[in-house]
Amino acid sequence: MNLDFLKKSPKAEESGEQDEVVKVINGGIHSALLTKLGGVYTFGCGSDGRLGHPDFQGHVYLYKESHPKYVEALHQVKAVDIQSSYYHVLVLAEII
Repeated sequence: MNLDFLKKSPKAEESGEQDEVVKVINGGIHSALLTKLGGVYTFGCGSDGRLGHPDFQGHVYLYKESHPKYVEALHQVKAVDIQSSYYHVLVLAEII
């Protein structure tokens, strides 16, 4: 997988540090990446909002992200762990 998207990571741009993937999970038909700086990226099937992106609204069944996409809703927190099942992604976060 090409990880060039991390060079433009919102968390990396904000801190001036280089970001890197520290954990990868998958949950049936979607996946998530946790970064060293506490960012979360998701991709795969996003039906029912399971990827955490508002773009799924208006899609009756198959909304999908083909490439890792930053979860903007988590920008004000630092994700410290991620877990998944078939229907959801869970993020454990610190308020910053």
